[in-house]
Amino acid sequence: MLAGGDRESCAAVEEEINKVLSKFSNVNDHSQKSLESAISLVEKLQEDLKHQLLEAESGGTEQVLTDGQKSVILESLRKVKDLTSGISSQHKGVHGSVSKVGKVIDKNFVSDFTPVPKSFETAQEINTLNEVICNHFLRQGRLPVAEALIREGKLEFTEEMKQPFIEMHEIIQGLQERRLAPALSWAERNHEALEKQGSALEFNLHKMNFLLLLFSDRPTAQSRNDALNYSKVFQIFSEKFSKGCLLPCWFALGEPLGYFSECRCTDFRTFATDY
Repeated sequence: MLAGGDRESCAAVEEEINKVLSKFSNVNDHSQKSLESAISLVEKLQEDLKHQLLEAESGGTEQVLTDGQKSVILESLRKVKDLTSGISSQHKGVHGSVSKVGKVIDKNFVSDFTPVPKSFETAQEINTLNEVICNHFLRQGRLPVAEALIREGKLEFTEEMKQPFIEMHEIIQGLQERRLAPALSWAERNHEALEKQGSALEFNLHKMNFLLLLFSDRPTAQSRNDALNYSKVFQIFSEKFSKGCLLPCWFALGEPLGYFSECRCTDFRTFATDY
């Protein structure tokens, strides 16, 4: 809840903002009418000159502007210039009104940061901040930005420290392109750690890869054999994921091929998302 003084300050700022919004609306309406008038003047002048040109051609006279026509053109140009100058002046006035909002805010809200402790003054603190920012860019996969920060900030980041981030984004990119090799390579290297955590990641990756072989664009006897040979990898998971291993077993018996052939790519994407 705002204190009394804060409410008054907010009300003062809101009042100034409403003035600016009202001025914006008025300027917009006036500018629209001025532009329409200028366009109308130019169109009328164009039509008059065209009409007079046709009369001159039909009469066989020389096509030369008379003093009266020149005077009309100059007067029309002056009116258009006055209209555009008026729009420009009003636009400058709006800028002045907008700047007043900032002054009202400064007047009603005093910025007092004295209780805030000073931070990032020493070389060590600045270095720590740069390392945090660098880690953020590495996690986001923005390696060129991170490397530029490492170079300019003279941070101690070895290739070994950057490698996990690089590998992570290679895995993500591979999954987006339906290439599971990077993810499988990482999962196989970390097989024991995943086992201790009770993770099914490695098994699901192999299952996804099996389905990629199975659902090739144009299934052939060779693609069936490739999937059959690949299904042997599920032997190491048979004890823990016996139900999941039935998929390659059924395929090995040759029974569900017709069923699998009816599956669409979109179905596979749904399956991949679930896992």
